[in-house]
Formats: sequence, structure tokens, C-alpha cells
Amino acid sequence: MFAAMRRDVPDFVKQLEDEDETTHFITVDLEIGSRGKLDAIVAVLGPRMAEMYRGKIGTLNHANYEGDGGATIDKTIENLLRMLRLLTPAAKREWRAAKVRDFNIGIQAGMKPNSLELTVSDRTMQEVSRLGGRLVITIYAYGFGRTATLGLGKPAPQLG
Repeated sequence: MFAAMRRDVPDFVKQLEDEDETTHFITVDLEIGSRGKLDAIVAVLGPRMAEMYRGKIGTLNHANYEGDGGATIDKTIENLLRMLRLLTPAAKREWRAAKVRDFNIGIQAGMKPNSLELTVSDRTMQEVSRLGGRLVITIYAYGFGRTATLGLGKPAPQLG
């Protein structure tokens, strides 16, 4: 019965399902949190990067930016580091005062492969550490946030 239902699913939905089932690197987010203001950082990074969040989380002011979606963790972090080199002296003071300076590696879990090894080069780790940053890993659960639709925004049928 499932095989018969599967034939009725358009090819583009089958492709989305296959992609959703594969564990893969998404991007690296730059997350900055400080008790003080982040205005100088925001003035430099805001126009150049996709801002994911700006506001209070607990007692800290946060400014979170999405990496450019480079093909690898190293390349994405390298691009984030290039943006941080543009910080003005005032923005550098805010960076040093920040309590959170995270390079958050996003991974989407899937049903395959059985395991996945992703690497971060020594050079990248040293550069992040030199700036007082941390590498953080976030793994998103399989199936979380699946949004496949069939034409005109209609939800995809639940199969199985």
C-alpha cells in the first residue's frame, strides 16, 4: 500500500524527502551576547550580514547573525572572521566585553548516513580562540521544521 501511495507523490516532493533524510551541515551562526550595548557591532555587521535576532535573552543583549552558507564549516567560519576584521575600535571593545562570542555550527540530523564526520581545521580553531570565541554545535532533530508543500502552500500528505 505504501508503494502505491509513494508513486502518487510528485518527484520534487520525493527529492525534498531524500534531502531531509540526510544528515548535513547547514551553516555557522555568529552569536554575540553582552551585558553592555552592542550598537557598534550591529552598525558594522548589520548591513553586511543576515541578522537572525537582536534583543535581550536573560540578562544579556544579543546580536545573532547567520553565516553565508559556505560549503564547509571552515569556509563559513573564515567568512565570519573576515566580517569581524571589519570591526571599528568601538565595536572591538564591545566584542571583547561580550560574555558570549559563539560560532554556532548547525547540523540537521537525518535518517542517513549512519554516521557523519565533520571537521574543523586547527587553523580555524586557533583563529576563533584568538578572538575569545567558542565553537558550539547545535544538532536539529530529524523531521524538525519540515515544511514540504504541494503547490499553492497546501501541506504535503503524511505518508506512512
